[in-house]
Amino acid sequence: ALLFRAATGFLPYEDALEMAGVPFVTVAGRGFYDRPEVRDLLNGLAALSDPTDDLALAGLLRSPAFALTDTALYLLRWGSGEWEIGGQGDREKGGQGDSSLTPSSCSLWEALHDPLDRLGHGDAARARRAQEVITELHDLAGRVTVGNLLARLLDVTYYRAALYLAGGHRPCRNVDKLLTDAHRCGLVGVGEFLEYVQSLRDVAAREGEAPVEAGGAVQLMTIHKAKGLEFPVVVIADAAHAGRGRTPPVLVSPDLGLLLGLREEKTQPVTYRLASLQEADREEAESRRLIYVAATRAQEKLVVSGHVKAKKDGTPQLWGWLAWIGAVVGLNQAQLPNPLTAPQPLDLDWEGGSLDCVVYPVSVDEETRKWVDEETRKRVDEEAWKQEDETLPSHPDLIAPLTLDSPAETDAKIRERESEPPPRVWRVVPVAQRPEGPAWVVGTLVHTALRHWRFPDQPGLEDFLRPYALEAGLTDPEAIRRTIAEARRLLSRFRAHPLY
Repeated sequence: ALLFRAATGFLPYEDALEMAGVPFVTVAGRGFYDRPEVRDLLNGLAALSDPTDDLALAGLLRSPAFALTDTALYLLRWGSGEWEIGGQGDREKGGQGDSSLTPSSCSLWEALHDPLDRLGHGDAARARRAQEVITELHDLAGRVTVGNLLARLLDVTYYRAALYLAGGHRPCRNVDKLLTDAHRCGLVGVGEFLEYVQSLRDVAAREGEAPVEAGGAVQLMTIHKAKGLEFPVVVIADAAHAGRGRTPPVLVSPDLGLLLGLREEKTQPVTYRLASLQEADREEAESRRLIYVAATRAQEKLVVSGHVKAKKDGTPQLWGWLAWIGAVVGLNQAQLPNPLTAPQPLDLDWEGGSLDCVVYPVSVDEETRKWVDEETRKRVDEEAWKQEDETLPSHPDLIAPLTLDSPAETDAKIRERESEPPPRVWRVVPVAQRPEGPAWVVGTLVHTALRHWRFPDQPGLEDFLRPYALEAGLTDPEAIRRTIAEARRLLSRFRAHPLY
């Protein structure tokens, strides 16, 4: 998880994670309804309800649903060759009056019904397809639920496939969530649904994005959202952010009342300055509580990310939380490399536990990009080292892999308790009432066959399963034969099922 003091810091990290191809989910980020894929579909619903809404229709045409280019939209709106100059009805270039151009009265929807010869071949085909789809779905708007209308739009435009090719699973999850919300509300009127969404925006309600599956992604959230949660690795992002540091012009003090920061000859009233100091003390106390909450969310590793600047004496200038942490671990007394051309570890005077500190240059030129630290060199064998530079890592890992140091000596009882259990040795005695082996043996054979993708129509299935039947403890030849026959029956039934 990446933790932030405020949601305003999400955007740079979201962009960086998307560029790096790292799956992530933002918990109450910039807003679910402000995601591009969700905006596209809301524009689409508005355009299906009223195709003469030029803004909504332009959003739908430009979206991955139809993917018209900017040039095509320009030509549709302006490319009829008719211009109004100065609003005087003079359509000849060079007429008198104001030379500003205004679009002709033809809307985008009307332009889609005109000949599309002025568009390129690909854009013309997409525009014709858009006109057909919108005409079809416009007839359904107000007659079916918004959920069904949206589902039809997704199906006929292959919107999910286009999103997946462009952005992976995350946008597709958000689309599915919007579709679920539309189905759940049960509204038929598109206008009612869009008014509901707009009301959420008006009150600045943040709807979280679709949750990621099975914890396979980085989570971005504010520290307040992270209260009560824990993560194996926690990154305090932008720890050097110091805030604006400006006192508001109006303060409300429980002791001093309403105070105005009026200045007279660069001075302020004593009461206002006193209230400002009290407010600063409260903010610092709250900030210390927040950093404590953020740091204690980490189960195994805490990463503190921030920026520094070298002072004249070579020590780093620190801001914000990084200054507080740096004072504890000795970062404020460390000497920064000069010049800093490559990532360098800093040896800090800290004995409170495992700690690594690395300072990275702001910009990396081509020579620095080929730099590899000594630890990375050790991990690359000699043959790879002699190959082209592209085979080498561009820089060392930001954080070391998570490892647990095993104690040198462990108690014998602990070793016995934590060791892998020995394989069970079974001897299954045949029962007259049940000629085949127990159900768990049949299940073992079926799962073994599925794991190796072996089925009854392939030769040698019985010879393949016989050793596993013996390993399970079957000894009677007839029981083995019947058990394998039961496994064959279940495998044949599975193969005939749609899940296959």
